[in-house]
Amino acid sequence: MKNNSNYSTLDLILKDSFLDDFLFNELNKSIILQKWEPKENIYLTTGKHVWFSSTVFDPIKTIIKENIEKKFNVKIKKIIGEFNYTMVLNTKESYPHTDGVDSNDKDFNTQFILYIKGNNELTNGTGFYTKKNDNYHLTTHIGFVENRALLFKNKVMHSPLKFISQDNTPRFSIIGFLSI
Repeated sequence: MKNNSNYSTLDLILKDSFLDDFLFNELNKSIILQKWEPKENIYLTTGKHVWFSSTVFDPIKTIIKENIEKKFNVKIKKIIGEFNYTMVLNTKESYPHTDGVDSNDKDFNTQFILYIKGNNELTNGTGFYTKKNDNYHLTTHIGFVENRALLFKNKVMHSPLKFISQDNTPRFSIIGFLSI
C-alpha cells in the first residue's frame, strides 16, 4: 500500500514498568493535584478530542528524559516544547490526528506517552490509524496500563480510545515531543 507522504507508517516501542515503583506511585498520587486550567489549557478540536494539560517541571522532567534514553536505548537531541501532563476525557467519536505535521520545528520526529492514572483497559489507551480514501482505519490499539510508556514516530495517525470506553473517568498521562 502506498503511504501518503504526509504521514508515517507505525514504528512503535512499548515499555511496561517504565518508572521505578516508588517514583511512579508518587507521580500517580500527585497527578490529580496538577493545575488544570480550562481557559488556558484546554484543547478542543472540532468537538472531537478534549483534553487538559499542565507542564511537567524538574525534577520529573529530567527523570522522564533519562528513563526514555535508558529504557528505549535512544539519545534525545532535543525536547520540543515541554513534557506535559494530560487529562483526556471521553468523547463521542474518535479523532485520528497527527501532532506536529505542520510544526515549524523540523527536528520533531518522535512522540512519547506515559500512562499514569486511569482504568487499566484497552478502551482507555491509544489507537493507531491508516488513512485511505478519506476514511480512517484503526490498525493497532494499545491498551492503557499504568506505568506503560509508548515511543513512536511523529506523523502517525492516532487517537485516544476514550470514545469507545464505558468508563467516564479521565485518563492521565505525560506526553512529549522529541528529536532523537
